[in-house]
Amino acid sequence: MEYKIERASEKDGKEMLEIIEALPSKGVFELLYTRRPDAYLSYKKESDKVEIGIVRDENGRIVMQGACVIRDYYLNGESCSVGYLGGIRKRPEFKGQLNWMKMLLEARKYVSCDVFYCSILADNELFMKYFQRKRQNIPLWEKVCDYTTYVMNPRAIARKRWKLVDDGLIFRRASQKDLTEICGFLNREGRKHNFFPKVSHLEKDFYDLKIEDCFLLERDQRIVAFTALWNQTGHRQYIVSKYNRPLNYMRRVNKLTQLLGYVPFPEENKVLDFPQLALFLAENNDLGIYKYFLYKISREIRHNTDMLVIGLPNENPAKGEVFDRIRTLSFESTLFFVNFSGKEIRPGSDLFIECGLL
Repeated sequence: MEYKIERASEKDGKEMLEIIEALPSKGVFELLYTRRPDAYLSYKKESDKVEIGIVRDENGRIVMQGACVIRDYYLNGESCSVGYLGGIRKRPEFKGQLNWMKMLLEARKYVSCDVFYCSILADNELFMKYFQRKRQNIPLWEKVCDYTTYVMNPRAIARKRWKLVDDGLIFRRASQKDLTEICGFLNREGRKHNFFPKVSHLEKDFYDLKIEDCFLLERDQRIVAFTALWNQTGHRQYIVSKYNRPLNYMRRVNKLTQLLGYVPFPEENKVLDFPQLALFLAENNDLGIYKYFLYKISREIRHNTDMLVIGLPNENPAKGEVFDRIRTLSFESTLFFVNFSGKEIRPGSDLFIECGLL
């Protein structure tokens, strides 16, 4: 049978969710990434331009699915429509053969962009090899960067003994009256970085991001740093479904591990409730401002937040200077991109990859 890709519809949401939840990732604990209560509606909240593709078997069941979330990013200083490919899942019991790359090419007729990127966990060797294989008449998927996602406890940051100088810096929460200036700052600084998302309206561009959860750092009444605590559990979630035996023993000393600066062990089968440090930018990538801003945020939220997540390319100086010096859990992945536009794009320099959009 020749399998063909088609557009998903709202009636497919529940079946798509079943496939997403069929195989949790395994390691020292089982982690379920999901999109409850409805996978189709969840993807549609990511952007006003989302295409969801599915493949059915001869009985009409969905056997493969994936989503392309399209938004404007900065590439080489210019705004460019880019699609993020994610949520590629195959029904575990399906044994048929699918030509993934052929289907991706076929799916291009549904989307309005010529540049795509995706993220693959470092331990997924099969997909790593698949994406880097040369194919006739198909542009090569090029490596953008290696990427690290950090899970940390704000208390571990708040007690760091960094040499910090405020140098006239003022830290405060953002408000509605700051929106115009925030958008100006994000686009001015963001266009210096490849893959930074263009911002038109903060709360409309990023679903469930609220201005009251944003922080600013100012100098001489001018923004020099910004971030948002972006909690996305309303439309996509992570759940620890099971711990292995050694970690179950460690959970008995949960209080001690928190005192040491690690995140607490989440309860099994309960949605992890945490924000991401999203759109974290310091003017001109100034590490002094970066550290001071991170320290002030952690002091502000340490009593009501015990888990924060941020991701960044491994080439970012903040990786070694800041996050590798904090007690964290971390996950490695690799980003790839493919360019059908014919324009020269140099993706591997001055990168900013927003973890909340992966």
